[in-house]
Amino acid sequence: MEMSGIARLVFPCLLCALAQPLLAAEVYRWVDAAGEVHYSATPPPGGQQAERMDVRVGKPGTPPPAASPAAPAQPAGKPPEEKAREDREQEAERQAQCANARSIVERLETRPASRYRREDGSYQRYSDEERERMIREARDFEARHCR
Repeated sequence: MEMSGIARLVFPCLLCALAQPLLAAEVYRWVDAAGEVHYSATPPPGGQQAERMDVRVGKPGTPPPAASPAAPAQPAGKPPEEKAREDREQEAERQAQCANARSIVERLETRPASRYRREDGSYQRYSDEERERMIREARDFEARHCR
């Protein structure tokens, strides 16, 4: 039995609409005698007064909300030494890119007739517009990323 074109469109939409209530969770909030706030999926014991809250839950596999400023900046599960190694590698790469940008500016400003090698092995000179654009882009990079 083959589904019609309309049924192929309606069926997935219907499934999504029916799944929406599954993304909501019921949570109870109450304050105990000591003034401590509690949250639970079940009502408080002893018939204590509680506020019922409807909470939307993210889809499985979605990342949690951004960490608070007091939380560590490193991703969960990475050891500090691995994070430090990655930071050193990124800094070394940034410094290499900064040195390259300075080299481009220096080369194009001191040698206005700079040229580049084509795929066929011949050489082509940069036009004045290309040269100025490359200098401007390298200086912009330096201003944003280099000390």
